[in-house]
Amino acid sequence: MIWAKRKSTALTEKIQEDFSVKKQKLSGNVAEIVKLTDNIDLSLKDISDVSENISMASESIAVGAISQASDVENFSSFLSDMVTKIENISEISERLIEEGNRTKVASENGAGSFEELLSSNDMFGQVMEDIISKIDTMTTQADNISMATSMISAIASQTNLLSLNASIEAARAGEFGRGFAVVAEEIGKLAEQSRNASMEINNMVTGVINELLQVKVTVDNSKEVFKRQKVSVNESEKAFRNIDSFIKSSIEQQYSFSNEFNGLYQLKNQLGESIENIASITEESAATTQELASLTMSQTNATSSLVDIVTGLRGSIDNLIIEEDLDLSKEMNVDKKKLAMVFCWEHPFYNPTIESAVRTAKKYDVDLEIFAPKLQDAGEQMRMLAEIEERGFDAVAISPNDDAEMAKAINRAVDKGIKVICFDADSPQSKRLGMFETNGLNGGKAAAQVALKLLHNKGKVIANIWSDINKTIIQDRAKGFTDEIPNGTGIKAVTVALPANPPDKETERYIENVLEEHPDADLVYTTNLMWGLRFAKYFKKYKIEKKLISFDCDKEMGKYIQEGIVEFSIAQRQFVWGEVAVKWMVDAIQGKQIPRYEDTGTYIVNKSNLSIFSKRLT
Repeated sequence: MIWAKRKSTALTEKIQEDFSVKKQKLSGNVAEIVKLTDNIDLSLKDISDVSENISMASESIAVGAISQASDVENFSSFLSDMVTKIENISEISERLIEEGNRTKVASENGAGSFEELLSSNDMFGQVMEDIISKIDTMTTQADNISMATSMISAIASQTNLLSLNASIEAARAGEFGRGFAVVAEEIGKLAEQSRNASMEINNMVTGVINELLQVKVTVDNSKEVFKRQKVSVNESEKAFRNIDSFIKSSIEQQYSFSNEFNGLYQLKNQLGESIENIASITEESAATTQELASLTMSQTNATSSLVDIVTGLRGSIDNLIIEEDLDLSKEMNVDKKKLAMVFCWEHPFYNPTIESAVRTAKKYDVDLEIFAPKLQDAGEQMRMLAEIEERGFDAVAISPNDDAEMAKAINRAVDKGIKVICFDADSPQSKRLGMFETNGLNGGKAAAQVALKLLHNKGKVIANIWSDINKTIIQDRAKGFTDEIPNGTGIKAVTVALPANPPDKETERYIENVLEEHPDADLVYTTNLMWGLRFAKYFKKYKIEKKLISFDCDKEMGKYIQEGIVEFSIAQRQFVWGEVAVKWMVDAIQGKQIPRYEDTGTYIVNKSNLSIFSKRLT
């Protein structure tokens, strides 16, 4: 009996011991399930957020696709109208060619007529010369006649005098001189008649000479008129030649224009087919995007159902813990790995990074602490690293403010067993394990490509670097920009140095100095967010008519983009940095290989796509 009782007691104790062990194992399993359900819940919330973003983006794309389809339809109608106008212009071009050919024929006929006129003018000039020569000859002959009549008149006067003397002598002779007196009288009459006739001839010759002289004056005047007329005819002939040359050139250009237009007309069919293809693809794209929106909605609903299921599972687990009186404190309070993120400074730009890092740390069940100096101060970052060493953190992700100065502090942390990675900015001389960032050179190239399109490959652009902080990422953003501006494009790129954190009251002075030094600049490219906001504020305040491109984008920058002050912003994907940083630190603690370098890339924000990315802006 006693033996049976002892055996029963021992069995009871063994059962209790076994139950205690099983309860402890159950507590451990339940603790693991609690952690898993919490992680699933966090993951589902992330999936839900992503689905919501996809849904918003797909709806926006769907609206854009529908609008694009409408635009394509409108363009197709416009194309039809344009083709009609092209046909009309082609007909007009053909008529112009016909008119040009007729004008050419008329011009050639006119030129031929001018050649005949020139020949006639030359003949007329020769005739005029002959007339003048003959007039001169006739004048000379008239002068000779006048001299002859003068001589005849003198002889007549002399004869008349002799007749008079003969009459006197005949009178003296008396009866014997009577017959001689009659002869002398007749000779006197003939002499008088000869004198009178010579006088009349002389008067007539004098009149002829006067008339010839007047004719000669008229002919001489006509000769001057003829010379001027000949000059005018020559000039007119040259003008006709020029007109003919112009007409020929015009016809050739018209033929060339007509040929080009015929080529354009022939392309209309290909263009029409392309538009039809674009319209078809656009409609398919709109339909696909709408289907994507529907699938996203279904995914959101499925995710919501999973959230409900996980919530119900967690409730059942909580009930199990209460009902079975499970103690999870030991399993839940195991030592967690301590991670730190040290930002370059405290700014809302990094809020998405912090949020994603905190969520990811919960998934990996690690402790995460955030450090950020008020300003971009390397000394303050070094003091924070010293604190992290002293408090025994396992890993740290840091965005160093000064490459060279921070290298010593990072190496000291690594030597004490802390896993160090860099993000957003690098310290290549240090012993850090890996680095991820938005590649500065690639980001600068993206900004340059935007600038080239904005300025149509012509103008002057300014890029800024920092004058007081040695940060490779800033220098790379400027270098990538200037290197991407190729020679021969007509664009001149210059770099200016500005302090990283000037007092607000001095900001305008720095900007004024830049604009005064480069008054012919057409575009300003700022390599970080704060200088982008400073220039945008200045441009808006003073109505500066220059184009502005900024690196990084937040809600304030988004407002300047919406207002048209800023043309484009090269935005970073800082919302993924937190996830990458925590994963890399956990992998490093677990001894896994992490990448030496990773570029998280950029995306371009402008006025047309601002609504799509607005949720990303902080």
